[in-house]
Amino acid sequence: TVARIGGEEFVVLLPRTSSVHALKVAEHLRAAVANHPFSGADGQPGGRLTISVGVAELLPAEEPSDFLARADAALYAAKGAGRDRVVLHSDHREQPIEAE
Repeated sequence: TVARIGGEEFVVLLPRTSSVHALKVAEHLRAAVANHPFSGADGQPGGRLTISVGVAELLPAEEPSDFLARADAALYAAKGAGRDRVVLHSDHREQPIEAE
């Protein structure tokens, strides 16, 4: 399921998916966007786009707002680390984990 949650922010829900597989899916999406040559429309320049992705796993009994806040924190960690990357939020580590 894909849903727009903000101006340029989307959420992709991957039910019954491990964090490891979710990282692989997110990295595949990031690479697909980065490698796609977009053409400009209505006088806009074409070129390449990049995306930053924050990944979080829904914890048992967690409120959806807390889950989204953790995914958002991972997204901003990805942006802060230079953009065009995937970062997994983990409550068990002090630093987010980047996809390889």
